[in-house]
Amino acid sequence: MRRLSLAWCAAGAALLVVGCGGDSGSGEARPQEPGSSKQPSPSRAEFIAQADSACRDVQSKQNDLRREARGKQTTQLVPTLRKQAQLANGLAAKLRSLGTPSGDSARVAAFVDSVRQIGVYSKALSDSIEAKHTGPARKLAGRLVRWRQVEHTLGQSYGFKVCARGSSY
Repeated sequence: MRRLSLAWCAAGAALLVVGCGGDSGSGEARPQEPGSSKQPSPSRAEFIAQADSACRDVQSKQNDLRREARGKQTTQLVPTLRKQAQLANGLAAKLRSLGTPSGDSARVAAFVDSVRQIGVYSKALSDSIEAKHTGPARKLAGRLVRWRQVEHTLGQSYGFKVCARGSSY
């Protein structure tokens, strides 16, 4: 019983801890090459506005998941964690599709990867709980919480507003 209680605390914490973040700077949009069909890179400000809009769109769904998780037993969190994984993976895909400000590709990729990792660990945690693997579930929940912290730190350092609030999704 104590093991399940500890797993619940870890799973609940993993579901409820949230982040998104980044360091402000002024990236300028690059002009489009003549004859090129490729879209010009967005400025950092344009990218942040687009990313924050994507986070805002997902925010209410994540808030619904938090409400859904309250008071549930660990084993009842499996569907909620899977929904969280889908939200994180969808957000990561949306962020990748926005284009990257000139010179920011490594920082943006690191942030998007942190969002993707939240999806990976949410799904892995749900699978572990479903399989009644209490020890691994606790470890996965800890990793999920750490990825949330990484996501939050990277987002804040980049300059995100909504995505860096800690309640974006």
